[in-house]
Amino acid sequence: LSKWNLNVGSTPKGTATGLQDSDVRGYRVDSGTAYGSLVFSSTNYWYDGSDLKSTYGNSYPAYVYDTNSNLKAYVDNYVTYLTNYGVNVSGRLIKQEELVGLGCNASTRYCDSSESHEGTAPEWVYQTSYWSGSAYDSNYLWCVHSNSYFNYRSNSNGNDFGIRPVIILQK
Repeated sequence: LSKWNLNVGSTPKGTATGLQDSDVRGYRVDSGTAYGSLVFSSTNYWYDGSDLKSTYGNSYPAYVYDTNSNLKAYVDNYVTYLTNYGVNVSGRLIKQEELVGLGCNASTRYCDSSESHEGTAPEWVYQTSYWSGSAYDSNYLWCVHSNSYFNYRSNSNGNDFGIRPVIILQK
């Protein structure tokens, strides 16, 4: 999982990598400019009516990041950047079940171990806010917040920003 979110949405801030600067951290910054704003299709391409399209199986959480996602171009650009420097990689967005595997707790809805949160994820997992590639249902996507909150929000939520790519090193 990349340390910083990718810039998506408004004009990028940062370097040629497309990574957000540390002060962005998945939030609205610079007088309301939304860096990393969610660009999953507003028509919820992952469902027909109230059910998942057959492409994704028949249960949630469903991994809905695919070639239909407007986010794919940003991840692909980052992969291309790394490839141009001789690093053989592929990239995608993290899945909800992978976040659980890293220690985020789907029951308490937190990733950290403070108070009764009962998460065990390392701090880097929740040091910034970002969306996963997994749908909770036909209207919501799983996301992580920098306060360690691990929950699902409306895909059209205007206050949540950021995507963090999973970069897979190739042999």
